[in-house]
Amino acid sequence: MKLQFFKILFLLLLSSFSAVVYSQEIKQKYPFDKWKQSEIDAANSAKTSDYLSKDEKSVIFYSNLARINGKLFAQTYLQKFIDSTKQKKTIYVNSLFSTLKNQSALKPLVPSKEVSLIAKQYAIKMGKEGFTGHKDVTKRFAVLKTSFSSRGENCDYGYSDPLTIVMDLLIDDGVSGYGHRNNILDKEYNFIGVSIQPHKKYATCCVMDFVCQ
Repeated sequence: MKLQFFKILFLLLLSSFSAVVYSQEIKQKYPFDKWKQSEIDAANSAKTSDYLSKDEKSVIFYSNLARINGKLFAQTYLQKFIDSTKQKKTIYVNSLFSTLKNQSALKPLVPSKEVSLIAKQYAIKMGKEGFTGHKDVTKRFAVLKTSFSSRGENCDYGYSDPLTIVMDLLIDDGVSGYGHRNNILDKEYNFIGVSIQPHKKYATCCVMDFVCQ
């Protein structure tokens, strides 16, 4: 009986030790513990925006993390995403790592109810009609009551997970000039609107609208 007890105790201790070692290895590989609470709080700028869904708020959160601390975002969220999805290190992936690691800290994007409404109306229209792309951009943004000096738009299709949406747009696979990535990391933009809606052809679509005011 005693032998059995010590055997069980040994296995429990071994299991506990293995868990600690594994946890330390994970922290070394993906140093999430290096994120400061102030950075997390700043990135969560949509926390109280009750007109946005949880996933829409998360799209803004991840976008802001990439802006606030690009290098750490590359070491944590991006690296873990690439490893977990087993994506190849293409020129698009490599260029994103390079961009983030050399990027200066940017101010977080602030959610705008007015801009989010524009994004929502367009996402619903695309979803119901089943088309893609950026139609009537100038006309759609013209309804903004607040003047702006520049604007941009990202559209993503087929993904409902917020982190996957942001990663897909940041990697910008096959997109010449990395337009979607540049929108997320543009230092001039300070307001954002987001909407995730069902899509007739691709199941889901996400529209991100950016403005500089």
